Amino acid sequence: QVKKLVQANNIARAIKLCAAADVPLLRVFRAGLMQVTRGPDAVVTAIEEQIMDIAPTVNKRVGALFSLANIGTLFGLLGTIIGLINTFSALDRVQDPGQRQQALARGISEAMLNTALGLSIALTCMVAHLLIHGQAKKILSDLESTSTKLINLLTAQREGA
Repeated sequence: QVKKLVQANNIARAIKLCAAADVPLLRVFRAGLMQVTRGPDAVVTAIEEQIMDIAPTVNKRVGALFSLANIGTLFGLLGTIIGLINTFSALDRVQDPGQRQQALARGISEAMLNTALGLSIALTCMVAHLLIHGQAKKILSDLESTSTKLINLLTAQREGA
């Protein structure tokens, strides 16, 4: 719709349409359209500024997932060490060989469970980080690509006028 309005040289209506919804792409379009009378350089600058304002919101907390993956791994390692400490402490207190084997098996099981849990959390966070980071890059790329199309459309419209 914005494209049709720009082609019809109805910039004011295109600006109103863009202001109707708080969508990142429409915010970028609106910023560019509001500078049409100032020339192509002002349009490009306004669009680039708006994309720079939107980028931190798109990338917000993406890095936190990678940090959570590291923290999950460290918690798993900590649990493993605590499990092994408890195991060896229990072995000191138990004299019966059968009970010693049970205590050893229980402690090793606890240590391995902590390792598996920490790695599971880390892997989940890393996969989520990859997926969300990829989506964020795609969103920003789409914003830039579509903005370039708008700039080209406005330039062609201005040259045709």
